[in-house]
Amino acid sequence: MKLLTQKITIAQLKVESPKITLQCNCCKRVEHGTIPVEAFIDAASYMGWRQVTTSHIEIEAACPSCVRELHEFYQSKQVSA
Repeated sequence: MKLLTQKITIAQLKVESPKITLQCNCCKRVEHGTIPVEAFIDAASYMGWRQVTTSHIEIEAACPSCVRELHEFYQSKQVSA
């Protein structure tokens, strides 16, 4: 079973110069930053923020905890993505 995960993009960010906000569409966790947008995207991707897609769900921005829980759920249930 595989989840399709992709790096977040600027489309998932709320940019109100100089503040950048990223919110998990699953648990509603929020991250803020005041660094350049590309650096924020790189940092969020490094930390584990992802877009998640399966045949059952599509989450535009998922925090590392939710990504991990989704992987564990699909692996333990052997649900096909």
